[in-house]
Formats: sequence, structure tokens, C-alpha cells
Amino acid sequence: MHRLTLFSPQLPPPPPVKKPTSKPIVIALAAVGGLCTLGIVLSVIGAAIGSSDGATAAVKPQTTVAAPGNTVARTTTQTPTYDVPSVTNLSPEVTITEKKCYGSAGCNFEYELRLTTTGSPTFAPGKRYRVTVALDEGTSWERIHSITLSGTKADVITSLVSSRSTSDPVPVIKSVTPL
Repeated sequence: MHRLTLFSPQLPPPPPVKKPTSKPIVIALAAVGGLCTLGIVLSVIGAAIGSSDGATAAVKPQTTVAAPGNTVARTTTQTPTYDVPSVTNLSPEVTITEKKCYGSAGCNFEYELRLTTTGSPTFAPGKRYRVTVALDEGTSWERIHSITLSGTKADVITSLVSSRSTSDPVPVIKSVTPL
């Protein structure tokens, strides 16, 4: 007679139970604090760089004054004010780059159209405007151009016009609209 011996497989011991620690919370809070500090530093640097673009803006000081009997430190903040582009502070300028005339038939003009400022306005650096300019308004060869103005920079339009006249084309600003 044979004897059968049954073996029961031995199970591995259960994994040890880890005690909760506050280490991940401390690491997360340190990371958030570091990001906040980095954001503040970058904002200050960005403001310093953004304000040194060479544009001069009028500054309007604001002052905090204490009520009688209270002493409060006096603080002053500067808020830049900017001009809004308009027909009064912009002027279109046409430069004729090539002119071919054909007697009584008129002339072909190649030209560049750009904007210049009148006076010394200061436009907001981040705002964009569309300036619509009519060239030889009211004639059969009238041209309408849209120029994008962003801060102190504007597009330069290069084009060609045929005219029955030998006189240089005359530009007129029709409108200035924010984008």
C-alpha cells in the first residue's frame, strides 16, 4: 500500500503595509511654491522688458491718502496712457518706385504705401488696428488698401496702378478700426 502525501503550496507572505507619510504632500507644496515664485519673477522681468521698448507713454500718478488721524504710507502707481490711432494722428504716405507714362493714355505707377504719424502719439504696444486708405478716391482707377497697425509698426503695401493722369496718386485715410 502506498501512502499519498498531499502537499499544500506555501503562499508568499503578504506585502508589508506602508504607513502613510507626509513626504509627497511636502514635495507637492514645495513644487507649487516654486512655480508661484517663478511666475512672479517672470512677470516682473516681463514688465521690465515690456516697458523698455522705447515708447514714451504719459504717466498718470495715483496716490493713496490717509483719513485724518490715521497714518498711512503714501503709495504711487503709474498707469500708462496711450493714444488711439485716428485720422488726426496718422498720415498715409505714397512713394512712387516706378512711373511709366504713355502720352495722353496716362501712366502706370508702381508705389509703396505706408503710414506715418503726425505729432508724436504713443500707441499701445499690444493693440492692433486696421487702417483703410483710398488711393485716388473718386476716380475710375481708385484703389482701397487695408493696412494693419500694431503698436508702432505697420504694414507697407506695394502695388501698381494705371491712371489716365500723369499726377502722382493721392492717398486718403478713410477709417481706423480696432481688430
